[in-house]
Amino acid sequence: MAFTDILIIGAATVVGAVLSQLIFKKLNFIDVKRTQEKAEALLEESKKEAAQIQEEAVEKAKNIEENTVDMLDQMKTLIDTIEQNVKFKEETMEKKEVKNTNLRGTILDLQGDIDKSQEMQSKLDEMIKEKLAVRCGQTIENLKDSLINEYRADLSEQEAAHIKKKIDYAIENSEKIAKNILKSSIQKYTDTSSVEKKDAKIVVQHDDAKARVVGRNAENIILFEELLDVDVIFNDEPNTILVSTFDLLRKNVARIAMEKLVKMRHIGEREIKQAIQESKKIIEQDLVEVGKKAVKKMGFKRQFDPELIKIIGRLKYRTSYGQNILLHSFEVASMAELLAGELGLDPEKTKIAAFFHDIGKAVDQHIEGSHDVLTREIMTKFGFPADEIHAAWTHHEAETPETAEARIVMAADAISAGRPGARQESIDRYIERLRALEEIATSYTGVNKTFAISAGRELRVLVTPEEVSDASMKVMAGEIAKEIESKLSYPGKIKINIIRRTKAVDFAK
Repeated sequence: MAFTDILIIGAATVVGAVLSQLIFKKLNFIDVKRTQEKAEALLEESKKEAAQIQEEAVEKAKNIEENTVDMLDQMKTLIDTIEQNVKFKEETMEKKEVKNTNLRGTILDLQGDIDKSQEMQSKLDEMIKEKLAVRCGQTIENLKDSLINEYRADLSEQEAAHIKKKIDYAIENSEKIAKNILKSSIQKYTDTSSVEKKDAKIVVQHDDAKARVVGRNAENIILFEELLDVDVIFNDEPNTILVSTFDLLRKNVARIAMEKLVKMRHIGEREIKQAIQESKKIIEQDLVEVGKKAVKKMGFKRQFDPELIKIIGRLKYRTSYGQNILLHSFEVASMAELLAGELGLDPEKTKIAAFFHDIGKAVDQHIEGSHDVLTREIMTKFGFPADEIHAAWTHHEAETPETAEARIVMAADAISAGRPGARQESIDRYIERLRALEEIATSYTGVNKTFAISAGRELRVLVTPEEVSDASMKVMAGEIAKEIESKLSYPGKIKINIIRRTKAVDFAK
């Protein structure tokens, strides 16, 4: 490269650098100017905004000052009003105080006049008493005593007459009131009466089943009857086997066992004993279920011991004159609850006593003692209250009933046992009871003839007029009734009707 070219390139480079510096400075000058202009514009705008804010602040301060003045005026007006009210009330109170002071003075004056009048009245009373005593010839004390005694006698006579009137009304209407209460309670209760049959029927499909049950030389049926103490009847109805006994528990054990046996192809001693054992377990389970259902049905509010539940279940397998005792207990409890409600007594307490009144019959076939005494022992064992025990076990009056609940249980028991169709008894026992009734009455002196009528519900006694007077008839009726109660067992009640007839004959000639 030539030197000239180098010089040219160098010169061009220098010129380019100078021009670059000039252009850069020019551009910087332009940016600074623009920035200054923007700053001046912003400053001007800020001044305007500050002036506007200042004007608004002055305006707001002016408004606040005006509002404050208005509020001060209002507060001053309110304070003036309150002060005027207080002043008015103070003036009113002063006037009332003056009025009260005047009234006190008037009252004191009147009280003084009253005291003077009472004093004068007392003096007049004393003068009258003295003059009256002088005229009667007695002292004042004696005169007071005589007047008090006279008034007391009059009051006693009036009180006696009032009491007699009440007693007469009660006697006159008691039977009507009692009948209305019983009628109302009986109409509210509806249920079927259960008269248990002594036979249980087992249906068999083929006669060869009967032959298997009987066994060779009747050894099977003899063993069956001995183990359960029942009677088995084969030829009473076609395709049936009847199990007969008065013990419902044994009857149902025998029925279940026989139903198992007729389904077996081979029957021997082992099968018979096994069937009986299984049947007893089924009945034991049923006792618990029946007891639980009975408690649930009655809706008792308390819990009972499981052993007592089982005893309740046994009532299902117990009868009295053919009437199922569990259903009888349901009926008596429901009736007693209704009667207690009518009379304003405690329905729950009465219902419990009524339901358990025959619980002793669940065990009386296995334990010595009358069922009412056993009822007392069972209820005592399981912690029943004394008043419930008394109301339950005295329904046959082994002890005199002392509470209204006990009387209600007696009435409900009589209603359940005595209504038509509720109970049955054998012809032999019925005739024996009628004969016993007549014999008891005939044993009394002066009795001529006796007749047990109305199915043994009435005993009609004819007496000799010369030996039995009118006054002694009532005594005789009571004695006969007590002897019947102590010697005989019977449902319901028996009416003792003594008849004494006299006749006078003469002729006019």
